[in-house]
Amino acid sequence: MATCDVIEDFYNDGVHYLELRTTPKESDLIATQDMYITTVMKAIEDTCFEKCKGFSVKLLLSIDRKRSPSCAQETLKIAEKYFSGSSSVIGIDLSGNPNSGDISHFLPYLEYAKKIGLKLAIHVSEVPGNFEEVESLLKLEPGRLGHGTYLLPKKNSIIIVSLSIFILECCLTSNVISKTVSSYEDHHLTLLREMNYPYVLCTDDKGIFNTSLSNEYYLASKYYSLTKHDLFNLSYESIDYIFSPEREKKELKNIWKKYENSC
Repeated sequence: MATCDVIEDFYNDGVHYLELRTTPKESDLIATQDMYITTVMKAIEDTCFEKCKGFSVKLLLSIDRKRSPSCAQETLKIAEKYFSGSSSVIGIDLSGNPNSGDISHFLPYLEYAKKIGLKLAIHVSEVPGNFEEVESLLKLEPGRLGHGTYLLPKKNSIIIVSLSIFILECCLTSNVISKTVSSYEDHHLTLLREMNYPYVLCTDDKGIFNTSLSNEYYLASKYYSLTKHDLFNLSYESIDYIFSPEREKKELKNIWKKYENSC
């Protein structure tokens, strides 16, 4: 299964903690969306037990905004069903074509997800405009914001984001290949660093964009002059923004501290 390969790739890249995102779907081999998610969860469990011992892998179920609200409802239903302390399912991701769908149709499901304790990662401002949509999504106070390419240049949005202190997920390779930014030098990470604004480096879909997390860190060092010490601190601070409980954050920080002196 592709899930197993992805997990192994991240594990072999030196990643200790991973949040995978997947959209529940049906196929000729998998009859229901629920069965698809249970298959992914089983793949996570088996791979971590057999080949990637000690690797912590969590799952965010994606609501694709180009699909119908009924699909979003089904995704939330599945997430709620498997959301528990022992399950890998920990949250909901809102993504998909930013020019598709009326976001107001999805807000009730996102609000309910947060109400029952699911974490929210929401893609915003991948394209210019849509300011009203962005502000309605920010009011949900999601745990992290995906991309946010055109979020900061708008004065009102800067005020909202600064007050709420959201975390931005930066995907350098994804943004350049998708042409939402013209180059690495033109990436909004420059502005984030100038503002001392919290962010994490992510791969987006590593298969589609042919990248790895270590490559994203390399690009950050190359284009933004991050030192080895800077990269370590960025990685260490990212632990605070994962969607797992404080206990797991503490365990991960203890692992990181073993490598601190080498940086």
